[in-house]
Amino acid sequence: MTATERVGWKGYRWLWAKLLLVIFSLLLSFSQERLSENTALAQRKFYSGSINLENRNYEDAIRDLTSAFNLDRNGYYGELAYLWLGRAYALLAYSKADKRGLLSAIAFLNMYPYYFKRANYIDLQREFLGDVYLLLEEYSKAKELYLSLYKNSYQKKYLVKFLYADALEGGTKNIELLENLRVSEEGVDPSMLSLIRGYYFYNQGRFKEALSELTHARAQNRDLEEDPHFLYRLALSYYMLQDWRNSLFYFELLRRKDLYRRYADKSSYFLLFINLDNKNYSEAMERLQELMKDRDPLTDLTLRLALSQLWFYEDFIDKYKLSWYKQLLLKIAWIDYAKSYGLPSLLGVYYYSLKDKKLMYVELLKRAKVSREGYLTMEDIKINMEPFYKSLEAQYKRLDPYEDKDFEFIEALYKVNERNFLTLFDASALLRGSLYRGKLDYVGLLDVVGEPTKSFLRAQEFLPTGKEKEGVELLSKVKDQLTGEDHTEALFLLGFFSDNKKLLETALQTKDLEKSQRLKGYIPTALLELGDYYYSLGNFTKAKEFYKGYLERSDEEDNLYWLTALRLARLSGLTKDEETLQWVVKKAEKTDNILGRLIVSLWGG
Repeated sequence: MTATERVGWKGYRWLWAKLLLVIFSLLLSFSQERLSENTALAQRKFYSGSINLENRNYEDAIRDLTSAFNLDRNGYYGELAYLWLGRAYALLAYSKADKRGLLSAIAFLNMYPYYFKRANYIDLQREFLGDVYLLLEEYSKAKELYLSLYKNSYQKKYLVKFLYADALEGGTKNIELLENLRVSEEGVDPSMLSLIRGYYFYNQGRFKEALSELTHARAQNRDLEEDPHFLYRLALSYYMLQDWRNSLFYFELLRRKDLYRRYADKSSYFLLFINLDNKNYSEAMERLQELMKDRDPLTDLTLRLALSQLWFYEDFIDKYKLSWYKQLLLKIAWIDYAKSYGLPSLLGVYYYSLKDKKLMYVELLKRAKVSREGYLTMEDIKINMEPFYKSLEAQYKRLDPYEDKDFEFIEALYKVNERNFLTLFDASALLRGSLYRGKLDYVGLLDVVGEPTKSFLRAQEFLPTGKEKEGVELLSKVKDQLTGEDHTEALFLLGFFSDNKKLLETALQTKDLEKSQRLKGYIPTALLELGDYYYSLGNFTKAKEFYKGYLERSDEEDNLYWLTALRLARLSGLTKDEETLQWVVKKAEKTDNILGRLIVSLWGG
């Protein structure tokens, strides 16, 4: 190649280099323009997906977010779109009651740091994971994530979410942390504060305050009426406050909104008892049959809890002739007696024992331990125990400790399980019956009896054991505080053991005294005591009145009886009361008692 040719070739090479540089510049410019267009389109798709997600158009949101991710895989919007896709998948799965879909969303979100080697939004990923765990009701995992985020960032929104998960889990202690939150702070929604506070009050059994907070939250956020957790707690708060109309409305609404049927059994359970409490027995029977359909009452906890309380609704059991119920209750009580939620069935066994005045399943009653609980909580079910205790107390009060058979049953009830007896019942009935019969076996229980009954019964312990002074002092101190038969008996005892015999006359004026099993035995003794009292005063007219009353009412015609008859005959003769004298003689003519024959010989015809 000549020198001229070589120079020419170099010129061409330089020209080709310039041309390639121009082409590369054009391509780079086009690529950057194309990249800029993709980013802008990804941005639009991302925001469109976010809006659709906010409006619960989950499938449209997934389509838009997928487009944003594909348009900007390595960019800002692509990375964000990936995380929001995970959230959208989770919400779509939740709306369709698809638990497997929720688990897939968790797996998708967990792949984020592997897909993006330089992940920029780890906090957002962890927040979304916490949100999905909330949907799955895995509250401890959600709380762990939220608390970690809060400790790392001190952003209040994470504290709000932690408290929300804690309240949903049934927590009660962290309510004080709400005081650290202010509505004006970023991430603090006022409706959420009311909602969380309402849930905490609900967990604490403060249903009136819970209702106030929950209704306030609903007024600020009507979307809560789509939330089964909210509807259940609202309905149950109304139920515990016995607002049947509102409770019924929100339980029925819950049945329509609860896509997962998370609260389906619980709703049927409470609708059963709402109808029972309002005596809508036909509707209640439908709910009971719904609960019992294809279920084993000995293994299904919700059904078992419902059946363990039916004894309280005796009219319902009688109406539908549920003859199988009592034996089933005993089986349930045996299964659950050692568990906290076994309390209603145990109380049912006590109820039937009281009703029949016969101990049912003595071995069960020996083993069981009952307690006094205001509310019983089992899973999502809360039971107000107070009506059950009152029902037992009403049955117990029907027992008369002054009747032999009733006292024998009370004594057996105490002996079979002393601890349970003192937990459920008033020991004063046992003490009354034993002291009435002169037994001092249970006087150690006087310390658990309140005043003035305690002093009244203590006096009955003192009087027959040589402590008459102490007994009279106690009775004098409390007699005006006593009512009914206690007051009358105190008057009798004070009249017998003190000098104030006028108290006996007051006691004898009590209405229907002779109908009282407890007090009618005092009448003859009081009449005789008053006869002697007026005889000692020389008031023979009054003495005759009370002596005759004694003779008319005394069941035993012993020597004391005929000594009194002899004295009455003598007083009648002294006062020239021929009518009374002849009345005594006629009675004496019917006896073989030597004193009776003496009366006949002295005053008979």
